[in-house]
Amino acid sequence: GQRLLRQPGAWLTVLIVVAMASPVVAWNAAHNWASFAYQSAHAAGEQAWQIGCSLRSIALQIALYGLLLPVGIWYALHMSSRHVSEPEFRDFAEARNVGLAFGIPVLAAFSVMAGGGSSLPHWTACGWVALVPLAAAGCAQLSKRLVAGLALWQALLLIAVPFLLIEGGPGSEVGAPATSAAGVKPPGIRVNPVADVVGWDAAALHGEGLAEQRRARGLVVMNWSLASRVAWYARPMPVFVEPQHTDQFLLWFGPLRVGDSVVVVDWSQMPLTVPIGRNGFRKCAPIEQEATVIGGRQIAHFNYLYCEDWQGLNSGETS
Repeated sequence: GQRLLRQPGAWLTVLIVVAMASPVVAWNAAHNWASFAYQSAHAAGEQAWQIGCSLRSIALQIALYGLLLPVGIWYALHMSSRHVSEPEFRDFAEARNVGLAFGIPVLAAFSVMAGGGSSLPHWTACGWVALVPLAAAGCAQLSKRLVAGLALWQALLLIAVPFLLIEGGPGSEVGAPATSAAGVKPPGIRVNPVADVVGWDAAALHGEGLAEQRRARGLVVMNWSLASRVAWYARPMPVFVEPQHTDQFLLWFGPLRVGDSVVVVDWSQMPLTVPIGRNGFRKCAPIEQEATVIGGRQIAHFNYLYCEDWQGLNSGETS
């Protein structure tokens, strides 16, 4: 309760957090609050709110964080409601309220945001951590067999995740999806979650080689999150994001200049249209396609295009 405010350690924690966060705030203040603006737009979502997306996010969190936490939390709340008038539960009630005050708002906020397609499972980690003491109190009252069963289920899940990474996840690209052109998402394509974390090193280095062969200024992708993957492996080659907005890539590499030619890297799991014409490149031509193969299965592929003569009219650049 209010005794927390009289704890020197609590205020020391606040000072440490402020000190650790101050470089981020100072950098953003000097750069038009770039990362704050990006995260705000990301959190707002890009689709109409749907309860199905929110429920799917909750189910995914239970799958990832396990049943031990929610079951323990539920039982702790159940026990405290039954013994609310007993003196020995007074301290527990205060601890329960602190845990709920820090944990539930985080879980509720991101569950609601997930309805707009903008929440990721790891965003809720701090909320679950705040509820761990409450879950532990509930698990202490449960039968050892039930706790052991839930813990075993969680252990098997933790083993399954790296196994899926090694094996390339579920599904593979076959038929038309396996040879889809840049910017085209054919019906029936399977989204493989493992594809997010494999193949980017080879794709970036291959794109870098193609850009050097054609004396292109750099590489282009159509999404900020894809740029972060490509830029890590292709550095120091410039990586541009189109459509352009204020982000670290614009600050590091500058904008595309009128007349620039580049190599576009398009990923089959997130194919996006390359701008051509007055607000884009004068022309683009496909170069080749490269598959990401794990265990003999194609789980994704990259299309490379050579795009010439950036027009620059959408951002008002001059040569």
